Amino acid sequence: MPRRRRYLRTHSFREAARAFLEPEPEAAGESLARLSISEVVRALHAGEDLARLSGLLQTAIGAQSELPPPGESLAPPVDGGASGPASIQRPLRMASPRPTRMRTLAARIVKLASGPTKQVREAIPEDALERLLDGPERDIEIARGALLVAREDEPKLDVGRSLDRIGKLARSLKERLAKASPDPWERLAVMNDFFFDDEGFRAEAIVDPERRLDDLHLARVLARRRGHCLGLSVLYLALGDRAGLPLFGVSCPRHFFVRYDDGKGTRINLEMTLQGASTPDSYYMERYRISPLHVDQGLYLGNLAKKQVLVELLNNRANCYWDQGDAARASRDLDRVARASRSFAPGFFARGFLAFEKGDVSTAVSELRRAIAIDPFYTRAYLHLAYAYLKAGSLEKAEVELVRAIDLDPQSALAHTNLGRVHARRGKQEAAIASHRKALELDP
Repeated sequence: MPRRRRYLRTHSFREAARAFLEPEPEAAGESLARLSISEVVRALHAGEDLARLSGLLQTAIGAQSELPPPGESLAPPVDGGASGPASIQRPLRMASPRPTRMRTLAARIVKLASGPTKQVREAIPEDALERLLDGPERDIEIARGALLVAREDEPKLDVGRSLDRIGKLARSLKERLAKASPDPWERLAVMNDFFFDDEGFRAEAIVDPERRLDDLHLARVLARRRGHCLGLSVLYLALGDRAGLPLFGVSCPRHFFVRYDDGKGTRINLEMTLQGASTPDSYYMERYRISPLHVDQGLYLGNLAKKQVLVELLNNRANCYWDQGDAARASRDLDRVARASRSFAPGFFARGFLAFEKGDVSTAVSELRRAIAIDPFYTRAYLHLAYAYLKAGSLEKAEVELVRAIDLDPQSALAHTNLGRVHARRGKQEAAIASHRKALELDP
């Protein structure tokens, strides 16, 4: 008999009921009689089917006392304890146990427990993401925002369930951090051990544009335990935020990482592609060719606000859409980027690029100029602005922009090649030959 009672503690009520479908004849009645109401309620999670189960049990078993409706206490507190299922001590006993009735009852309960589990969750409006982007910074939670972004590609995504999973991970992390010292390095070591070793999250970079969203969207990263630099960083930030760690997203050209910054002078960069290794700012400046002026003007390597992290997410997804040939959705995300952040140069650059590809030269010039106004060192923006002027037949303006691009990046073979084209069209043959030779030297 103890074996059958154990099912209610360690398995679902469905399994427990099945255990009684073929009971030992001499003990069938005694088995159910020994079940306490609290065990039954806990097995069914005290859900919305409790009212129906109450009537079922009263009719079939002849319960000695009546179960109250859902939401009310099932028993008075015991010795001043809390009310509810956990405080119930009275056993539920059979009046005249009969094996046939037992089988019928168990089968009906199995059917009841097999139905879809319904949980009361927040109703999420269709424009929830738009509201979030238009709202104040204080209302933004990175996890929820990232899941709202993902839901647009996965309409059946259960945002509430994904948030529950993240919350469960964050609680486990918080328990570990509670045992660590206040030292930032030790706390970050605890988080890295939890994130990369225990939970098994790893960096990857899918090349196939049809699958790149797997590395970006939070729910997929959570399920696959894989993501690229931005996808992993978003989850790391979400967990750190819930666990009380002062973490920030940090942007580089075509890269993203996490930074710990307690506001008291301790700043520690955390590279997701290196399993949370600490890397200095100089590593990123050299690897991604970031000038000190970029840093001084706050264009790169600064701590990002939460809304700005979502902007990076949308901009990255727009690039995925473009590579998939979906210009409409790419344009939609870039419009959101421009609306949410007036200081995000890559967003305006991408809008200019899309406009150019659509043949809208005037809009392309306008958007690219906005990108350059934000980031005067944006070499690619100068290059594409020159393309726009070339298409419009403004050779002199195109030459000016290409010269600026070369000043910023003398190693750009593309800039030298296009400058040679401009020189040739303007009749400057010697200058054209020199520019093309330089381009060949840089990129044979």
